[in-house]
This record gives sequence, structure tokens and C-alpha cells, in this order.
Amino acid sequence: MRLRIWIATLCLPFYAQSQGRIIMYNDPWIVMQGNVVLVVDNANPNAITVSGTGGNIVSEAEGNYVKWTVGAATGDFIVPFSNYAGNKIPLTMSVTTPGMGNGTVGFSTYGIMTWNNNLFKPADVLNMTNMGLTNASAFVIDRFWMTKTSGFTTRPSGTLTFTYLDAEHTAAGNTITESSLRAERYELGTDNWEVYAPAGVINTTNNTVSSVPFTHSDFVIDWTLIDQAAHLLPLTVSEADAYCAGNGEAQLNWTTASELHTQTFIVGVSENGKDYVPVQYIPAAGTSQEMLHYTATVSVNHTPYIQLQCADADGSIYDVQTFYTPCAQTETLFTAWDAGYHHWAWKAQGVPTGNYSLNVIDMTGKLIYNQAMHMDESATASDESDITWANGVFIVVLQHENGSRYVSKMMLRD
Repeated sequence: MRLRIWIATLCLPFYAQSQGRIIMYNDPWIVMQGNVVLVVDNANPNAITVSGTGGNIVSEAEGNYVKWTVGAATGDFIVPFSNYAGNKIPLTMSVTTPGMGNGTVGFSTYGIMTWNNNLFKPADVLNMTNMGLTNASAFVIDRFWMTKTSGFTTRPSGTLTFTYLDAEHTAAGNTITESSLRAERYELGTDNWEVYAPAGVINTTNNTVSSVPFTHSDFVIDWTLIDQAAHLLPLTVSEADAYCAGNGEAQLNWTTASELHTQTFIVGVSENGKDYVPVQYIPAAGTSQEMLHYTATVSVNHTPYIQLQCADADGSIYDVQTFYTPCAQTETLFTAWDAGYHHWAWKAQGVPTGNYSLNVIDMTGKLIYNQAMHMDESATASDESDITWANGVFIVVLQHENGSRYVSKMMLRD
């Protein structure tokens, strides 16, 4: 006969507290229901011990968790989670660098009944997307884990081992290669699953993802397992910019918050924003969880578009960001003038290729002339005739499709 202890409450959390040890022998059960907190006020890793055929602690809801006083202890803290069917899914926290303070870690886990994790995500998780683009639930296992820390002045560091069930990745609607499963964490401050690269070592025989590193600075609350191929980029870029450095050159600066098996950054230039030619290759860090800063200086005469790409270790190439930097060494010039005999003329030099709108505005602000055109050359001139405007001062505006504007003042006389 199996022993089952049911801990439940209808409205307020119930605290079952033990300052000694919980020893589970030959498959007893502790089933938590109704936002229950099971407090283990003992920092020894053996404060929860299983033997014989093991034991079962059922969380299966975000609000049901084991609150373990870890303090400054090290070692393997194993929570013998199971689901209601008795399938064992233990969670192990291996602390290698102790925390500071009399801190606790609250462990919780729950599975969901559909491939669409977005419908059952933890309360503090706002999305299941890859960098805000598309719902990535089909690539995510149908289970979440929570590790809530409190009371530490400095949190511990170490590794986690997650155990999953086959049904949680093979369910209809999922598109998961089991051998590609890795642990992914949610960064609450940026509302982002992409800040940290997927991590861990998969064992498809034991159904575990182990050696998932965490430090005092990235010991987050919410975790799941993802097919790492669905992680949008092998890196997270926190900022990137480009500006003209003079002499027809542009300088690129970018910072990565994380990199996973990155190999090379590729800088390409283009005249039309479509066809890029690689001009620089910058070695990447490989794998890093630190903020890393990169820079590159490239010649952009008549090639104002710059593309930054990243190649990873398996040869895949990802687009990172595209910049528009009209930094041609040739001086940018746009001027319009009275050509006499009811003619006026204009000239553009050093402006980028593209579609333009040529506008003439009188001094009252009225648009009196408009012409659409495409310019392929770096220098273009035109003689406009048969004008009927009164003498005076006019503003001539040449506007590129990207919003860049070139302005000249023109005075017409008899």
C-alpha cells in the first residue's frame, strides 16, 4: 500500500514545515494542491532523501513549491518531483559556489496539456516568442520549472539538471528534435527568452538535460527546455550602431550579451541595400555570457549600406543588423539655381542611389513643383524649363525614399 500525504488549501498558502529531514522510502507521496509551500528548513543537501524505490513530491502547479533553506551550503539538492501518474521527474541543483545569507530556493514545476505553452506560461512570463517575433511554443517542451530565490545577499552558483517526459516533447503540435533539447531561461527585466543562450547536456536515455550553468547574476526564476535550433540567433546583441568616421569610412560598434558557438562576424557593404559584398571578417568569441564589445572600420564610398552578419561553428550565417551610412568621401552636394530665360537647374552629387522626390516650395510654404525620379549615378544634373512662377526665393528639396533630405535655396529673377 502506498502512502500519500495530500496538502491542500482553498484560499491561503499552507506551510508544512520541517526543521529535520524528509526521508522518502519505497515510493511515498507528498501531493501539493492549492498554492502550497513545503518548507524544508535545513541547509543540508540530505534534508530530502529518497531510498528504496524512491519517493514522489507532486507540484504540478506554479504556486505549489518546495522552499528549501540553502544558505551557504554546497552540494546536490535533489527534489524528487513526480507527476500525478507517478512518472519521476527529479530536479537537481548542484551548488558549487555557496551563496551568502540565510537564503532559500523555491522549486516548482508543472506540465501542460497542449503544445501551446503560451496559453499556460508562468504568471511573470509575458511571451513565448523568439525576440518578439513568433510563438515558439512548438519548439518548447510542455513543462516549466521555477527556481525562486529569496533572502540571499549573494545568490549561489552551480548547475541544474532537469528531467522531462517523452510525452512532453512528442505531443501533437510540437516540432522538437529530442537530441537538440537544451535548457532556456526567461530574463524578466527584458521580457526575453533570448538573453541567455540555451545550455546543458542532453541524455535521451535518462531524459535529462544536465550541467546547465547558473551564477549569482543569472539565477532566474523561469525555465523550460527548447529545441536549440529554434533559438533565433547564436548570440544576443545588446546594442549596435554605425557612424561616419571621415575619409569615406564608417565605424561599426556592437556589443554582445551572450554568444553560443559563434565563429566570425562578417561585415558587408552594398550600393543598393540588396547585394552585399563581404569586406571584413572579425573573429567572434565562441561561447560567452559576458558583455563583449566589437568594432570595425570599413570604406563605404558609394556603398552606404552596411550589413553585419554572424557565422557560427556549424557554418550557419545569421543576419544581425543592417545600417545606412552615407559616408562617401566625395562631398555631398545639392544645389539649384536660376539658369535664365525661364529656366532653372539643379545638381546632386555624392547622394545615394535610390528613388527621390524633387519638390519646390515658395516662401509661403506652398508646394509648387513635384517630380518623382530614380537616380543611379553619384552625380546628376537637370535643366528644367518653361517655368511660370513669379520672381522670388524658393526652397528646393530632394528627398530620398529612406527619408534623407537635401535642401537648396534658389532665387529667380527676370
